[in-house]
Amino acid sequence: LMLALSEKPDIVKINDEEFRTNFFLADGEILPDKVVHLSGETDGLIVITNGPHPVVYSRGGEECRSIHPPEIRPVNPIGSGDAFAAGLAIGASKQLDDDEMICLGIDMAVANAQTLLPGTLKGETGN
Repeated sequence: LMLALSEKPDIVKINDEEFRTNFFLADGEILPDKVVHLSGETDGLIVITNGPHPVVYSRGGEECRSIHPPEIRPVNPIGSGDAFAAGLAIGASKQLDDDEMICLGIDMAVANAQTLLPGTLKGETGN
């Protein structure tokens, strides 16, 4: 992550625990300030996910924003972070704005969490 950040990527998606570990943040430490600072350094979009909690993000040092995912009863959350990242990639390829990309990522993560087998679509058998 630290090496990748030095290349100033356009989008970085990391979960809350990984973010706190990599930046030596204690639980309860103010996260939005660090997200804004980091997005200013990379001039890109920094996205922090945290399971059912709000997705926190900032681009280019702008004010930190958040979007709350819907409350669901997850079947299997494995792979939901990857599904979220796929939503960001699709959104970027379609030139969606940041809010739309985050919402697409949330939708894909939610769909994945409500599926027994990670990364499968409804009706897929996995065969």
